[in-house]
Amino acid sequence: TDEAAMVEKFATDVSNKLHVTRSRDFEEIVGLQAHLRKLITLLCFECDEAKMIGIWGPAGIGLCVVGSSLRGESKEEWELQLSRIENNLDRKIEDILRVGYDRLSKKDQALFLHIACIFNNGRVDRVTSMLADSNMDVENGLKTLAIRSLVQLDIMYCKMHSLLQQLGRQVVHEQSDEPGKRQFLVEAEEIRDVLTKETGTGSVIGISFGMFMMGEFSISGRAFEGMRNLTFLEMYSSGGLRIAGDMEYLPHLRLLHWDVYPGKILPPTFQPQFLVELCMKFSNLEKLWGGIQLLPNLKTLNLDNSYWLKEIPNLSEATNLETVSFTYCTNLVELPSSIRNLHKLVELNMRGCEKLRIIPTNINLASLEYVTMNGCLRLRTFPDISRNIIRLDVRNTKIEDVPASVAESWLCLFRFYIGSKSLKRLTHVPECVSYLDLSNSDIKKIPDCVIGLPHLLDLAIKNCRKLVSLQGLPPSLLSLDATDCVSLKSVCFSFYKPKSDYITLDDCKCVKSEKDAIRVSSLFYNPVRGINLVNCLSLEEEARRVIIQQCDYKSVCLPGKEIPPEFTHRAKGNSITISSGTFSASSRFKACLLISPDAAKFRRGIVCRLISKGVVINELECNPIHHHPLLSEHLLVFSGALFKEHICCELDATTSEIRFEFNCKHIIECGVQMLADEGEIKLASSFHDPNREVRFINCMKLDEEARRAIVQRWAYKYVYFPGKEIPAEFTHKATGNLVTITKGTLSASTSFRACILLSPHLQHPPKYCYYIGCRLRSKGVLISELDCYLDSPLLTEHLFVFRGALLKERRCVDVDSDIHFEFSCDEELLKIVECGLQIMEYEGESSSREWKKQSDGAVKVSKDKYVFKTNTHTCRWSGLKKLVGPRKKKKNKRE
Repeated sequence: TDEAAMVEKFATDVSNKLHVTRSRDFEEIVGLQAHLRKLITLLCFECDEAKMIGIWGPAGIGLCVVGSSLRGESKEEWELQLSRIENNLDRKIEDILRVGYDRLSKKDQALFLHIACIFNNGRVDRVTSMLADSNMDVENGLKTLAIRSLVQLDIMYCKMHSLLQQLGRQVVHEQSDEPGKRQFLVEAEEIRDVLTKETGTGSVIGISFGMFMMGEFSISGRAFEGMRNLTFLEMYSSGGLRIAGDMEYLPHLRLLHWDVYPGKILPPTFQPQFLVELCMKFSNLEKLWGGIQLLPNLKTLNLDNSYWLKEIPNLSEATNLETVSFTYCTNLVELPSSIRNLHKLVELNMRGCEKLRIIPTNINLASLEYVTMNGCLRLRTFPDISRNIIRLDVRNTKIEDVPASVAESWLCLFRFYIGSKSLKRLTHVPECVSYLDLSNSDIKKIPDCVIGLPHLLDLAIKNCRKLVSLQGLPPSLLSLDATDCVSLKSVCFSFYKPKSDYITLDDCKCVKSEKDAIRVSSLFYNPVRGINLVNCLSLEEEARRVIIQQCDYKSVCLPGKEIPPEFTHRAKGNSITISSGTFSASSRFKACLLISPDAAKFRRGIVCRLISKGVVINELECNPIHHHPLLSEHLLVFSGALFKEHICCELDATTSEIRFEFNCKHIIECGVQMLADEGEIKLASSFHDPNREVRFINCMKLDEEARRAIVQRWAYKYVYFPGKEIPAEFTHKATGNLVTITKGTLSASTSFRACILLSPHLQHPPKYCYYIGCRLRSKGVLISELDCYLDSPLLTEHLFVFRGALLKERRCVDVDSDIHFEFSCDEELLKIVECGLQIMEYEGESSSREWKKQSDGAVKVSKDKYVFKTNTHTCRWSGLKKLVGPRKKKKNKRE
């Protein structure tokens, strides 16, 4: 098309121009010509719209902005702008970027300037809130700026390239030779002059500057009086600013951020009802204002480190407040009862409020999820102010226990920090807790309520100096930190062995048969449990021996002065070589390092690098020390696989040496123990896990027998592997992405297994992440919905097999009409060629027991050759989440 030709000419001419004329804007750009040549090859000339591909550096952002701005324009307009660019390449890059700005509407230009001067790198929702009362269509305006490459909307944030930001500020600078008559002030010296000389006018709507490098200066209490339209005021690190007398006037601000505010109270004439965000850290405030103020727009209130603050204002009218922070306001005594009206409050942070002792009771703030009161040294009352709290930190307080009512009614508390010297016992903990911190407490043993926590994954008991034994821990525990438990003598662990939630063998060239798949996948036995017993110097020798001999942990660190004898391969220093013939490709190892106390000075993670024939075959990182001072020599023990999964058979593992290198110079001695292979039968059984995700993406050598075994015998949440046709057992088939079941009456317990054949567009690789979904409808009603997100491009046709429930309710339902299964993939370069279904029937508990007895995990066929029977686990599948399913009790809402 003419437009496509213009794009090509545009890129070629710019490239030629850059080749002839070097501008100072490009002096430090390396490989620019190569980037431009690649740009020309990447331009998509077949599409209806001209698409510019950005490259790094000022030329890239210029080309991207101009190309996006001229999308859809005539040939004449392209030639006009190209001529303009050619004439300006010898000058500033802003002249090129100005093309994008000039072509915006007035409203979008205003939004561009707001971002360039005030809101760059800020959250999108913050920008929207701040500009809600303006005449700008912020939501659509941001989309326009993004489409034209003037901003980047990165998930939650709005980012503008530094050169575009400079352009915006240059536009503002050109508004007037007098800074006080411009819309925005961002230069510190100009702002100082405007404030000290009181030359600000009604043109100024935003001030943002930092005083990091400025000396002291003084302003009058009426310095802002001329700026009646000032809406956004940000003054960072303004400790050098002094006010002669009291501040007498502040305009109607939506944003007030003033670090080290020198006054004791805000001006009595100040009207805060327009405020969206009030942040005054390190201020001299004793209180904000008197009485009850209307605060309908306020979302954020932050007075951190305002040491002289004596009272929090009445917030009963701040009904949209979401975040409140008063950290280290050391003179605060009371949290006012007016917070009972803050039903949109999400986060409350009172860390370090040493005198705080009064908090309201008998309230339940529905939105409150994060509460921090760590270091409130006089607080005795448990903050039972919301039953939806996710994270609660009450360390270093006077709280002595958790009320029984809290343990029973708090169903969302996942992270709980309660350790302090006042904690001598603990009788209640909500069952939903997954992270528990009891550090610095005076407990002598692990409380029974902790041992019984069914979902506890992480337990911190650091510096519990009266703790003598660890005789019981939750079997679900994955991380234990008992650093500085100096009285700890005995330890007894009884953990289950965790399995990987997923197996990924993408692009693995060595997997041909089912035997290969099982053997190679043994490398995915990757224990994640870590045990930290740093400076537990009273630990008995028997306890040390038992801990070291266990192998179902990722790492353990404990005091010790010599490598145990079971580590038969030893060497002084930080490396060791193991000779040939002592291992196979599926072997695992356990390593033990004797480290000196100086290892605590090592500021990086300890890395183990395995090398064979000059090739790094695996690399593991283990750093449980966390720069903590060591009181003596320690042993660091960890386990791992010899090979990364992708190169497990690329090397002749039985005929070459393997060298173990550790990157820490404070290692006195190292030892390695080779672990025996677990055996194929044991490994094969690990695949019968209905919650596991299995991927053999681009494993081209996988043979037909292996594919058939994977489909017929393995239990999984889903499996993804190369294949060119739907297997025969999927008896309901259809070309395309829609298949209909006309079986008749089905029960709600019926489940299914689905298989879809996907074909990639090999000339255009798909995007990194794509979505596969399945929708079930009967009589036009959505009865079930499942989806999965994947992140690997396909090099050939693949089969995606998964299981799911037919209906979303677990009750008997007669389906007297067809059921339509519709499969979808949001990646346009992946085509669903064919789909197939296999109907399965739920048997109940008795047959579930029979299932477990079957060694091969085969699916049992019922009398109806089209109906297969399976257990409860096969009725549930979701790659990312299951959107509908059986109703759960409220208790399990967030488990």
